[in-house]
Amino acid sequence: IILIMTDGVLDNLWHRDIERATQNWQASSASGNVSALAKGIMTLAFQVSRHPSVETPFQTRAMQFGFMVPGGKSDDIAVIAAMIKHKGRSTR
Repeated sequence: IILIMTDGVLDNLWHRDIERATQNWQASSASGNVSALAKGIMTLAFQVSRHPSVETPFQTRAMQFGFMVPGGKSDDIAVIAAMIKHKGRSTR
């Protein structure tokens, strides 16, 4: 699985959140649909970006530089997901 995303996703979601969303997708009935994975990650990032008191990667980094930034960060949020499938060797 290859995930390409904008900084708005990474400003709002921790890597563990993306990993958990991917694992949940793999365990679901939608596991063959990479669009469902991309939409799920985008939805999660958008929800976090609107939350006034959640701890985010952007907030943590800003605080290291003395800026008080509450909650999620409104930003561009886009995800592209792709799945690489191995095609077995032909026996012919």
